[in-house]
Amino acid sequence: MGRAPYARAWIGLLAGIVFQLAGVFSASAQFSVTVPSSVAPNEAGPIETLQSDPNAASRREAARVLGLRGGASAIPALAQAAAFDPDRQVRAAAGDAIALIRRRTASSWIRPPSGPNNHRALVESWYQLYLRRPADPAGLRDNVDRLRRGVSPIDVQASILGSEEYFKLHGSRQRSWVAALYADVLDRSPSHREVQNWIQLLQRAGGSRERTAADFLRAAQPELAQRPG
Repeated sequence: MGRAPYARAWIGLLAGIVFQLAGVFSASAQFSVTVPSSVAPNEAGPIETLQSDPNAASRREAARVLGLRGGASAIPALAQAAAFDPDRQVRAAAGDAIALIRRRTASSWIRPPSGPNNHRALVESWYQLYLRRPADPAGLRDNVDRLRRGVSPIDVQASILGSEEYFKLHGSRQRSWVAALYADVLDRSPSHREVQNWIQLLQRAGGSRERTAADFLRAAQPELAQRPG
């Protein structure tokens, strides 16, 4: 009977060690993701660190660097870290980095940059930002093809923002859908009057969320253009 407390203490200590080791290995496994070939060369190193380095401080620094120097192709990795990194500060740093990239590259939301892989990277970033998931093969292929055929990036984004998936993601309510447009496109909350105005415009458009989303993106351009780089 006298040995029971010591036995329980040793069991507790061993369990704690195993738990800590499991956390290290699970974190390492979680971030062992292949860096997409479409990312810019200056983004590859920080993205690899963000996805695979077991040191939280290193991952935070990688997120900071991507926020300062990265472009749209870094957003999918940052979105993954913002949602799933086990360290709260890394998640916050990744979210801040996404906001910085969005403000700095506002024009790329309107005109896709040149290059063989940039249409693909742009569509992938829209899926991550708007639908919170990677682009499915069919959606990626169709939207990249639309961009290459000259369809406006605003219209491609509007098809995502107006989709039933995006609507359901935000509660299937018009008010929450409009608020989500402000959060995802302009990084801010709308006023009550702004929400009411867009709900009225949605009704005038016959309930077409895609058409209303396109109008919203066009209306957002002046505000995005005035933000500091």
